This record gives sequence, C-alpha cells and structure tokens, in this order.
Amino acid sequence: MTRMLSFAAVMAITTLLSAGQAFAWSCVAGSSDGAQGWSSNYRSESAAEQRALAECQNVTTSDDCEVQQCVPDNGKS
Repeated sequence: MTRMLSFAAVMAITTLLSAGQAFAWSCVAGSSDGAQGWSSNYRSESAAEQRALAECQNVTTSDDCEVQQCVPDNGKS
C-alpha cells in the first residue's frame, strides 16, 4: 500500500513538473526490497528508463530493479 502511494505521489509530482515541457518522459523503477528510483523530464523513454533503474540500483539491497511504468507528457496533461 505504501509503495503504491509513493508511486502515485511521484507520478503526480512528475506530471506537474513536466507539464511545461513540449514532450518528456518520466519513469519509476522498483525492486523486491521496496527500493524505488525515478526519473522525469527526459527526452526519450529509453533515457528515462535508464535513469530510473540507476536510481533504484543505488538504493537497493537486492539485484532485481525493473521499470514499473513510464509516462509520456506531451504538454496537455
């Protein structure tokens, strides 16, 4: 439940922060121990995924970070 609330909060903040961009990507990655990493305002989905994974790997004690979701923002949200 806490993990889902954290995810929802991150995505809401990311959407608000990137609303002024012409086009951007935001992603969230997580691991089995509850660690999370996220990215925002990246020009490509791939770059946003890589950053979210790197952030997750920096704080996890496990070795299983994976991207949970990526969201495009085209300035209309």
